[in-house]
Amino acid sequence: MRDETLVVFAFFSVLTAGAAVMALLLLGFYREYRKSYLLHWTLAWTATAIYYSASAISAALATFRHLGPLHPGRIAATLIAGPAAYLQFGWLLFGVYELVRRRPVRFRESELILVGLGITGLITSLGSFGPSPAVHVFVTDGVRGFIGATALLAGAAAVWRTSKRRSSIGFTLITGALLLYGIEQLHYFGISIAWLATGQEQNYSAYLGFADFVIQTMLGTGMITCLLEDEREASELATVEIEHLAYHDSMTGLPNRPLFMDRLIVALAQAARSNQKLAVFFLDLDRFKDINDSLGHTVGDALLKGVADRIHRCVREGDTVARFGGDEFTLMIPKIENVEDAARIAQKI
Repeated sequence: MRDETLVVFAFFSVLTAGAAVMALLLLGFYREYRKSYLLHWTLAWTATAIYYSASAISAALATFRHLGPLHPGRIAATLIAGPAAYLQFGWLLFGVYELVRRRPVRFRESELILVGLGITGLITSLGSFGPSPAVHVFVTDGVRGFIGATALLAGAAAVWRTSKRRSSIGFTLITGALLLYGIEQLHYFGISIAWLATGQEQNYSAYLGFADFVIQTMLGTGMITCLLEDEREASELATVEIEHLAYHDSMTGLPNRPLFMDRLIVALAQAARSNQKLAVFFLDLDRFKDINDSLGHTVGDALLKGVADRIHRCVREGDTVARFGGDEFTLMIPKIENVEDAARIAQKI
């Protein structure tokens, strides 16, 4: 029994170190990128480290035969481990929610959930002082396993649905880790039920620390990979946005003067090769300055947007409508049959 307790202590010590390292890494990433899901995951790994360390202390104290279950040190370790074990589930899933839904959890609801989890963990930890080891295992590990499995499997399903819409290694790793973690918690629930029903202890449960280590590594790797993929996507979107702003008018969204000139040069070369005609229109608004002076620039801007939209609806998909600046617009029709077609388009506008 003493050897088995030492094995449990060793496993919990290793897992404590791993969880603490992950908490520090994610805290550093959060300070750098300020993404709220990283803060939730940092708190989750911190709670996990506290749970493992308290469990390690409890296992170490259990090796001393003269220290009974009601020793103050063992009581304190148990009362700390219980709430921490439940709070890790809450913070872990808050981070998953924000990653999947791309919006923060509501403060009021999250606060109530965390308080409920903490109280549940505290109450179930009191089961350690129950009349028999089987009852102790069922109240502490069994109940936590059932609640944890329900939450983790739901989180795995949510991430999996999101991963089907986007190719992401990080999402795949997190889905697999949550699934395995949920199955492991469900396994703890089954062990407690079997012990309670048969009265026979399942000794191999002490060696499940191997599974904990694998899942912990997989989950941590998935979290960091998700962050890196998130930053890569943000960088790509920023590049696209910068390119769009460089070649489009910020007010109307139409191509600007440089982009129009580039398209005109290409269209002229194509028209010369294929011996076709193209039409170029130049438009400006009469008395636009009077509108700005009398009604204000807000109304003037709204008028420019309206004009841009109306011109755009008058032409085909492949034609180019651009804003040259101020109240000036240009329109290029790359293929027309004759001059009369250009006149009809002008009349339509």
